[in-house]
Amino acid sequence: MSVIGRLWRRAPAWRACLITALAFTGLAAMFPPAIPHLPLHWAQGSGRGLTVAHYHPRPPPAASDDGISHVLPPDAPGQQGIIHYAGRLLPLPAGTWQELAAGRGGIEMRQATLFDRISNNHLTGLMLVVAPGVMSGATGTVGVPPSCTDPDQLAGAIAPVLPGQSPLTHECWAIRPVDMRAAAGTPATEGLLPRGLAQLGELHVAVPDRMLATTFMRSDDSGWRVVTVLFGDHGGPVRKLQDWAARFQGALHKGYDGTLVAADLPPAVARDPG
Repeated sequence: MSVIGRLWRRAPAWRACLITALAFTGLAAMFPPAIPHLPLHWAQGSGRGLTVAHYHPRPPPAASDDGISHVLPPDAPGQQGIIHYAGRLLPLPAGTWQELAAGRGGIEMRQATLFDRISNNHLTGLMLVVAPGVMSGATGTVGVPPSCTDPDQLAGAIAPVLPGQSPLTHECWAIRPVDMRAAAGTPATEGLLPRGLAQLGELHVAVPDRMLATTFMRSDDSGWRVVTVLFGDHGGPVRKLQDWAARFQGALHKGYDGTLVAADLPPAVARDPG
């Protein structure tokens, strides 16, 4: 008896493998598999007129450092008093404020929100708040933040360094003028302020040609926050805005520490500078 015959009689496993192989070979012959299409870039070969396939994989789109920003509906609910923002308390100046635009992203998972205050279809205030996400683990900078030393500021103050204070702790405010026409002319992709101003233009809200922006900065080992409040520039003395900034900074300080209560926002603190 031949070798194949002896294997057929004595090796049932071998018989099963042989039958399976023959069956699958027959199926492959009757139903050949389709060749998948690959996104190839074809280049003419050299010397013999042959074509050679070169595969160039497309890299995934890079994530934007600025994150995703969007404008919010004009009928967003108004907010007053004290609100929660990025894990801390945020005091709002007097009046009803609405979220006009918001963004999120960046290495620190930062979030930014632009609030507006409108009365009789006239813009009476803007407030831009930027802070890192609660879970980002961000801290302040070792050096003094640029917002504390703005060369274009009209007035400002930097909190003195206390003995034994962490080098990551900084607190300051600065006032600078803002040309709102120039800001509105900036492409909306450049930030929340031009995006929000474009939204106000579509809603036919009257915006002052010039506003005064007071930027407050606070940072320490647990994070940082930048709050910029813009009021219309009525040509009065900057001294009144300076006095208001010093009072409102106290409320922001307590809000950063989580100790702010309604009693810390009397009219002298919350209302606009006269």
